[in-house]
Amino acid sequence: MRQLTDVIAAAAGDPSLAERTWVLLTEAAQGGWGLTGHAPTNDELIAAARAQIAAGQG
Repeated sequence: MRQLTDVIAAAAGDPSLAERTWVLLTEAAQGGWGLTGHAPTNDELIAAARAQIAAGQG
């Protein structure tokens, strides 16, 4: 994910683009998409959702 994200930002000539680039892998069982160079696992997504709910932001 990081390499693909960096390639896109470099091609655009805008390093800040890496922070808003999504990478979609259509043949990945878990972590089939990426945000800011990281492909989150299902466990990470669940933990993030629970944290948002606990903080009253869900």
